[in-house]
Amino acid sequence: ETFLFLLLLLACALASAGTVVQHAWGDVTRNRFKLVLHVVIIITSVIPPELPMELSLAVTTSLGELIKRYHVYCTEPFRIPLAGLVDTCCFDKTGTLTSDELRLHGVRLPKVDVKGGAVDNGKDGDEDLILFDAILSRSKSPSVDDGVDADFGNAVRSLLPRETLRVMVGCQSLATTHVFVPGPGGRTMVQTELCGDPLEKAVMEGCGYTIHPKTELVMEKSG
Repeated sequence: ETFLFLLLLLACALASAGTVVQHAWGDVTRNRFKLVLHVVIIITSVIPPELPMELSLAVTTSLGELIKRYHVYCTEPFRIPLAGLVDTCCFDKTGTLTSDELRLHGVRLPKVDVKGGAVDNGKDGDEDLILFDAILSRSKSPSVDDGVDADFGNAVRSLLPRETLRVMVGCQSLATTHVFVPGPGGRTMVQTELCGDPLEKAVMEGCGYTIHPKTELVMEKSG
């Protein structure tokens, strides 16, 4: 709104300056230097000297209204004019609305085998996409606990072909490390955890596999 107001004033100033030049430029009795100076003064007077103070006052008033009406506290006051141009606002609060952990959600089966030949899975379109949550929600009864990792890993292993599962858990660069965790009675316990690429770790844990800390072989968690 401020810029529109300034453009309107600028249009009026240009019209006034043009009228002055048109009527006075041909008059030989007038000093053309003073005429040009008057035209420049007309154009530059478009921006009033009080404009910066008025903008600051408007921002301060907006801050007061935000706190008074909506209990919103703004740490960047001069971002308020920019906020007036926003029509869509998206929030992502990791840990509250989302999670910072990766989770295996599904697998799309390959359309070619190891020799490069086509594989006929008997599925068209997105039917080769296996979504574990959707399948497990249809197959499980309401009395079964869906949050048990062992049950999820067993279900994933039963849904995927063996070759696909071997690639998912074998093509990785993960390692095991020992971390200290608080135990019962205030004691400190040593626990073995996977470390490495978060995506590879999510795939490994989602398939129900882990790495043996001594032999460094991939094995089932239940084994």
